[in-house]
Amino acid sequence: MRSITIQEVHKVFCKKNSIKYSAKNLKKDLAWNCFAVATVLAGMLKVRGINARAVYGRYTGYSYTGRDWHQHGWVVVDFKEIHDPTRWVFGQEKPSIFVGPVQKHPEYDEGSRRLQDEIGVSKIVKRKKGEKLFAFDWSPPTAQFLKEYVFPPDSVKDVRKLSISECLWLAKFDYFKLSPVIDEVYQGLIDAEHSALIPVDFLGWQKATKKERTKRTFEPPCNFTVVRSMFGNHWVGKTSRAVNGFSVFDDFEVAKNKCRDQLRKQLDNALCDDNDSRVQELECDLDDLEQQTVETTEWEPGER
Repeated sequence: MRSITIQEVHKVFCKKNSIKYSAKNLKKDLAWNCFAVATVLAGMLKVRGINARAVYGRYTGYSYTGRDWHQHGWVVVDFKEIHDPTRWVFGQEKPSIFVGPVQKHPEYDEGSRRLQDEIGVSKIVKRKKGEKLFAFDWSPPTAQFLKEYVFPPDSVKDVRKLSISECLWLAKFDYFKLSPVIDEVYQGLIDAEHSALIPVDFLGWQKATKKERTKRTFEPPCNFTVVRSMFGNHWVGKTSRAVNGFSVFDDFEVAKNKCRDQLRKQLDNALCDDNDSRVQELECDLDDLEQQTVETTEWEPGER
C-alpha cells in the first residue's frame, strides 16, 4: 500500500479546517499545529484499515529553538510505530512524515509519563478533619492492587473511601503501572463524577488499548513483564507484580491457591442454592485451574 504523503495530509487538513488550500502554504499551515495535523493523519490511516491513534505528550529530541523539550502531538500505529507529520518543524527540514519504531525513539514521551516520574504532578494532601470522602466499590483484587502498588505505604487506610486529593493521585497515576486495574479504576472515577481529574491522554490510552488488552495482543513499548494465564493477560512494571489479572501476589502458586479457594466458596454457595448449571460451570473452572502454569515473557528495549 502506498504511503500517505505530507502533501495529502495538508490538503485534508485545509479542508477540515476551512483553510484555503495552497501547496506553497504547507509549512505555514501545518507548523506548530502538531496535534491537529496528527489527528488528520490518524483519520486517513484509519480509513485504510490501519490501527492508528493521535497522541499527545512531550518531544525531547533536537529542536532548533534550543529548548530541551516541547509539548507535541503525533500518531502511534499498532502500538509499534511512530508516524510524526510535523517533526520536520523542530529541525527546520523539508516537510515529510517521519516514521520509526516506538522502541528506538525514546524522545517521544506519550502522555508525558517520564516527565511525571521526574518531577511528580501531584501529591497526596493530608486529610483534614471532617473532609468529604468519596466512596468506591472496588473489587477485592483491585482494592488490594491500589493499596499495595498505587498509594504510598500507610497513606490510605481504606482505598474504598478517598479524599479529593487521593482521587487526584489515583487519576494521575502512571497508566502503564495501573494497567491491570485501569478499566475499573477509571470507570469508578467517572461514576464518582471525577472524570475531569483523569488526563485526557491517559483516558485515551485506556480506551484505545481496551480491545487489544482483552484480546491479549498488546505488547507494551518498554520494559514490562507479561503474565499469561486463564484469567487474563496483564502487564506491570518490573518493580511491581500482577498475576492472572485476577489478583496481585508475589508468587503464581499463591495466586492459584487464592483462586482455588474463591472458586470452592462459590461452588459451596451454588450447591446450597441447588444451582446445577452454576455447579457444573464452577467444577469445570476448578479443573481448568489445576491445569494452569504461568508463562512469563519479557520485552527489552528494541526487541519485537
